[in-house]
Amino acid sequence: MYSANIWIVLVYSCTLIIQNIVVSSFNITSDVIYCNNTSLYQISVKNQTHTLWYLISASQHHPPSLILIHTTGESKVNVDCSKFDDNNTLNYRHSVSVNNSIQSYGLILHRIIRYRDINDETIAPDTGSQTETFLGSNLNWKNSSFKNDSNNDQISIEFEATQSLDSHEKINGVIKLNFKVYKTAEPRHKEMYYRIENALSIFIELILDKVEVINSNDNFSPVLLIFSNHSLMDDSYYWNKTTIQKYCEDGPLGKIKSPFIQLGLEVSKDNKLIQSTWPNAYLQFPAAYWIDRENTQAQLVRLGIARPIDHRYVKPKSYHFSLPFAFYGDRFNQIHSQSTENQVAVRELIINLGSPHSKHYYADTNYSSWIVIAGLGDPDIVPPNDDDDDDDKNNSNKNSIISAFICGLLIIIGAISSVSVIRRIQRRHYQRISELNSSRNNNNNSNNNEAISSHSRIMVQELSSINDNRIVEPYQYEKLISQPNHELIRNNYHTITNEDNYLPNNNISNVNWVNAPPPYGSITKDY
Repeated sequence: MYSANIWIVLVYSCTLIIQNIVVSSFNITSDVIYCNNTSLYQISVKNQTHTLWYLISASQHHPPSLILIHTTGESKVNVDCSKFDDNNTLNYRHSVSVNNSIQSYGLILHRIIRYRDINDETIAPDTGSQTETFLGSNLNWKNSSFKNDSNNDQISIEFEATQSLDSHEKINGVIKLNFKVYKTAEPRHKEMYYRIENALSIFIELILDKVEVINSNDNFSPVLLIFSNHSLMDDSYYWNKTTIQKYCEDGPLGKIKSPFIQLGLEVSKDNKLIQSTWPNAYLQFPAAYWIDRENTQAQLVRLGIARPIDHRYVKPKSYHFSLPFAFYGDRFNQIHSQSTENQVAVRELIINLGSPHSKHYYADTNYSSWIVIAGLGDPDIVPPNDDDDDDDKNNSNKNSIISAFICGLLIIIGAISSVSVIRRIQRRHYQRISELNSSRNNNNNSNNNEAISSHSRIMVQELSSINDNRIVEPYQYEKLISQPNHELIRNNYHTITNEDNYLPNNNISNVNWVNAPPPYGSITKDY
């Protein structure tokens, strides 16, 4: 009975551990808060104890922005529309809030560079006379679709921009930006270099369709502002690696690796890796992008250096009316002298689209579809020493190893405790049996009738105690009924239980039993 209670506690503990590590299902909902000039779209992914919020916004003067917010307990998104619509940054800041927040990460589509690729290297210059910029805040973003039907396997939000507020920047075509959260795991998308694992990651697609170019050798490069809630010194940077997502190493350009950036890991100026936040978050950049509407032709994706904002070229007003500024307030302001303490860590990242020396330019197809994935947690990438191994050589999931290790320790502890309880119970029984034998032998040597009567009373008392089901376990019956000098005990046990239903070994004829209890260390060796 005692050992059974121990195992119940152990099984329950393992169940709790696994529930905290492996989340089998989520409650996924979405909503939109409409204000006069702009709107805030929200997608929540909940389990029993935590919530992941995706906050998305884009409109005229408001560059497309995404914030991932991890919260505990019950949390709610609050928007003060009177401030969220205000054109004064002093009022606009802190117009959006979420309670019980733990960590937050995100990105802004800050600008799109159109540049003349003279050397066919597909590397966007930072500045120069050969470049023009579509500022994200100057495009007239409008929501074109919001699909959140509970029967669908995904929630999607789409924005479009067809005009720019800057007269010299002509679009003619359309720029589309799609956000999607999949409710279930998705297979590899069109044989591209990524796979959506669960609702803890969001799919983002930027489409340039028939956007006007000035020169036949023009190309486009999107520029992101990526950020994390923690501060980051100007000479530090986010950890990044070019590797592969598990089972997604192959694609339209063959077997190549994709860039990953982990926003919770910091690399200091002395090249030390620091875990700045937990849980981690990541940005995944599939190694290729589509250059035709049929998704049959692809080109390479390469990242520039993620660097602090250079205010010689990036004006604060270009991001002051972004969603992160409404959420973080002055903490998102990147103007500082030396210390960055308590500031949100923001880095500017240029995405270079196109394979170098491929002689392909945007005007050849007038189309490009580029993808980035943002997720909470660690990316499902192949470990560094296994980059070139086959899929079946990949290491097991880290969380599974941890949970199995902890449960294994609990099982070992439970087994030791069970053995201790069993030995204690068996020792108690054998001591009683020995006392019974001693009393019986003394009574056989005495011819006194009163002593014989006393012997009978002892037998009845012992039998009553041994048969007490509060201390006797079924697997102990075999040893007791096998004692040659315990004929009376054996007969009584046959009236209590069916041995065939309980005994681990019913063939006891080959076992050499002795009158005395077996040594303490060998009591349970047959079990």
